Amino acid sequence: MNTISLSELGSLGEFVGAIAVIGSLIYVAVQIKQNTNAVRISSAQAHLEVWNDVVSNFCQSPELARIYSRGLQGISELNTSERVQFFAQVGLIFRYYESSYLQRDEQALDDKLWKGLQETMIDTLYYKGCKEWWERRRHWFYEEFRELVDNIVSQNSGREMYGEDIPLGGIE
Repeated sequence: MNTISLSELGSLGEFVGAIAVIGSLIYVAVQIKQNTNAVRISSAQAHLEVWNDVVSNFCQSPELARIYSRGLQGISELNTSERVQFFAQVGLIFRYYESSYLQRDEQALDDKLWKGLQETMIDTLYYKGCKEWWERRRHWFYEEFRELVDNIVSQNSGREMYGEDIPLGGIE
């Protein structure tokens, strides 16, 4: 008759325990990955909501849209109260860009989402009024973000964002 010694039974228990620990670690790793994905999706959605809030200012206020449009051409186009509105709106937009940049650096914002935002920022900086705003307010932002924006401004790239190149009366 085969009998299992107490020592062999203890070894078998350790083996089963080790398998259970490995299984638990795999389960925890899967849960962490799922949670990380959920957090990233939630972060991207929250980011989109903030952007929508900023941009909806233009949709809800034709006057602000008009001021912003004129301000893009240069701040000398605006009177004092219009400059306040233009500076405040561009400030909101650039705080959003800065926050996005920081979140991307902290890996809390997906690189794909950042790439789209960066292209939008490049196009925003295409306009004379935004460059003039940046010259006056760049000191409000942290150094790494300033370097990024300064580099964009120096490259003078970007393109018109609002169809200014389309003749009034429609697209031909």
